[in-house]
Amino acid sequence: MVDDSNFLGFLDEVEIHLKEPCEEWPYFEMDESFLLQILDGMAYNKLNVFHWHIVDDQSFPYHSVKFPELSEKGAYHPSMIYSPEDVQTVLEESRLRGIRVMPEFDTPGHTRSWGESHPELLTPCFGKLGPIDPTQESTYAFLSELFQEVAGVFPDRYFHLGGDEVAFDCWQSNSDITEVVDLVDSLNKSSLVWQEVYENADNLPDGTVVQVWTGDQKQLLKQITGDGLPALLSACWYLDHLSWGGDWQKFYNCEPRAFPGTQEQKKLVMGGEACMWGEVVNDRNILQRIFPRVSAVAEKLWSQRNVNDTVEAAARLEEHACRMNRRGIPAQPPNGPGYSLRGKGDKKTVTRRLLGLVSVNMKYVLLLLNTWFLYTNGAYSYIVDPGPVVKATKGEIWPKPKSQTTNAKFAMINRSAFQFQISNHTCDILEKAIERYQKLTLDVGNSARRSLFRSSRGRNDQGRKSPRSDGNFKKTLEVMQLNLKTPCESLPYLAMDESYDLVIDDTQASIESFSVWGMLRGLESFSQMVVLSDDGSMLRVNFTRISDEPRFSHRGLLVDTSRHFVSVPTLIRILDGMAYNKLNVFHWHIVDDHSFPYQSERFPELSDKGAFHPSMVYSPDDVQRVIEEARLRGIRVMSEFDTPGHTRSWGVSHPELLTECFDQYRGKLGPMDPTKEMTYAFLEELFREIVHVFPDQYVHLGGDEVGFECWASNAEVMEYMKVNRLYSFEMLEEKFIQRIVDQIDALNRSSLVWQEVYVNGVRLPKGTVVHIWTGNRQDLLNRITRDGLPALLSSCWYLDHLSTGGDWRKFYNCDPHDFVGTQAQKKLVLGGEACMWGEVVNDQNILQRIFPRVSATAEKLWSQEAVKNADQAAARLEEHTCRMNLRNVPAQPPNGPGFCV
Repeated sequence: MVDDSNFLGFLDEVEIHLKEPCEEWPYFEMDESFLLQILDGMAYNKLNVFHWHIVDDQSFPYHSVKFPELSEKGAYHPSMIYSPEDVQTVLEESRLRGIRVMPEFDTPGHTRSWGESHPELLTPCFGKLGPIDPTQESTYAFLSELFQEVAGVFPDRYFHLGGDEVAFDCWQSNSDITEVVDLVDSLNKSSLVWQEVYENADNLPDGTVVQVWTGDQKQLLKQITGDGLPALLSACWYLDHLSWGGDWQKFYNCEPRAFPGTQEQKKLVMGGEACMWGEVVNDRNILQRIFPRVSAVAEKLWSQRNVNDTVEAAARLEEHACRMNRRGIPAQPPNGPGYSLRGKGDKKTVTRRLLGLVSVNMKYVLLLLNTWFLYTNGAYSYIVDPGPVVKATKGEIWPKPKSQTTNAKFAMINRSAFQFQISNHTCDILEKAIERYQKLTLDVGNSARRSLFRSSRGRNDQGRKSPRSDGNFKKTLEVMQLNLKTPCESLPYLAMDESYDLVIDDTQASIESFSVWGMLRGLESFSQMVVLSDDGSMLRVNFTRISDEPRFSHRGLLVDTSRHFVSVPTLIRILDGMAYNKLNVFHWHIVDDHSFPYQSERFPELSDKGAFHPSMVYSPDDVQRVIEEARLRGIRVMSEFDTPGHTRSWGVSHPELLTECFDQYRGKLGPMDPTKEMTYAFLEELFREIVHVFPDQYVHLGGDEVGFECWASNAEVMEYMKVNRLYSFEMLEEKFIQRIVDQIDALNRSSLVWQEVYVNGVRLPKGTVVHIWTGNRQDLLNRITRDGLPALLSSCWYLDHLSTGGDWRKFYNCDPHDFVGTQAQKKLVLGGEACMWGEVVNDQNILQRIFPRVSATAEKLWSQEAVKNADQAAARLEEHTCRMNLRNVPAQPPNGPGFCV
């Protein structure tokens, strides 16, 4: 670089000149000609307003000095309250970054949590409490005192009053919110309101800002500004509205001033806000959900209107997302396959940034101050109950066992003395499992959790008593007997025995199984049954009798590590999560078009040239570590080396393997060249290595999405087809696949292929498994099994197919046997796999994207067919999600507003 003619010297220091003295607080019309580019955690996207939607129906976490009972009774939990010191920390950290903090105390609706301590403020209706009662003078007196405090705490000029989604059916008459607006005006503050207030009110005071969040945004902006009122836009920037892939472009294509109006009207549009509503985000996934999607909004609000080229923006956003990752903000991939390099010191940097912050909630709020967004506890309907939308079960097992009888009697577990005791056969798998489950079981009652339970008060106190005084307390459990009745097997395999029996009663506590794999599943079930007593003093487990086995033998998760590299520690956390859900196949889609991270000992050049970066390669030691960690959890590792398509990365080191394209595709390389013997010789050597490295009986050969158009453009391929009387490209593919399947068969392994191989008419050897990923699954399952071939289902379990909200139910409502066929046909359905394709996931967000959504698939593949009530499952999944979070698997909220301690 020093030799570059453009190099002018090293930069030793930067001078910053401010044209005006510093203002103490950033204000709305702040001069943006200078940028605060200093301090760790600065506003990386140049957003300047943190709109803090701090309270709502479900909880009231703001600690009011004047009315402390609001949070004492209205918060989810005493540990989930923003103290005055917390709020001041947020304010100061934002001030130092040039960011305003604008509070929102939504009224008269979205106030159900207020009623936990002050029911007199709300309107009784339908046996519930509705919005604030607008007919009582005491209401306004209370709000006056509260808002005076809030105005003193938050220095910003603007105060958001909400006003949306008011339950008019609860009121006997419509109320005018202008009294509350006048109250705020008397505090020398300016009001913001949601659009419903404008739509329902006769008039609003001059200067009241109307925020547009739904409906025809262009028409609303025209009407609001036509009436001389300032406006903010949010309708097109709802970050909780998810789409497949990197969906930032839908935000980028929205323009706040693209509405019919005069220049004076357009000047009244002050900007906008991206909204991160909190129904299915918490500190596990909120950062990944916001970034870099909010960056699209940031550019639309900062940059000139002629900056609107999404193709050009995509390249800059790719860099910016990587930059945010290096700065400790876990931004998800914005555009598709790619990579991001992070420095070795990143973890320490992030740790330093977080030290001294007041709580888990505070930690993430501080990080989120770098955005202009809404953070809320959310709501689903206008009249709701406070607290979690779905109340979690306690000590229920996921996936649901085949047979379970539980009664009210229970045992307490002596944390200092409890142990698993082997009474028969043992091996390294069982002994390692005991180490893991000893820790998992006792960590349910670690000191941090005990203190959280003991600090619970308010509505959580009702009926609490010492567990030892409960008449159902029967004994103290110190030993759980483990009776493995036969010697251990060393490797998991298809159709292995995973059945177990578990008994806890007055006379015994044991897990029994004829296989070590069943022992693993029984240990997982037992660990899920152990809960902390209501007073937080002890661990307890109900008397239970379980006889359990899986419905399907193949219960898998596909993870794509080619489109984005996923580190080995993250893969092991995925294996942990799989074990917690009794999944037993890790389908490692290890290479693809975009990169070849598998380091072959026979052909090291494949990864040397085909990987994204030298640091993004799975060495032989890495692969063996993954296989070993999976084995210890009873999980098979099934490799996939997709051929003949999805092989472009192979061609970086071995272009001779691929088909040279011509005509409109000239200069490109397509799928593997099926006309050359050298192709098959190369694959035979590679697969010989692969079956040595991966011990599982099955090798996935892929076979999907083959680019016939490249074959069609190549004269040599066309001549080969003519000579060999191959009248279609499907026949050419059949010839290729047949050769590869025969190679695998000669290596004493079995093949899996994607459905295209079957659909295109390839004659498959008996026992070749056909993997269904698209189209009419019922028809395909019927046809494949009617032809005597085993099948796997994935088409309804694509985890990269996102929906708004907690979308696990769409996965739960899919059953592999939901097709017309005989019992013999249905026995040929081995099970299925959830698929986590890697276009827009990497280390930053893959765990949150998988869990707990894959849990729905896990239950459909383990539990009996009659287990299909999603409403009942929701409460168990709420508990299981919290359980996974406590075990260091960052699972996103499954059902809506709630909490986990």
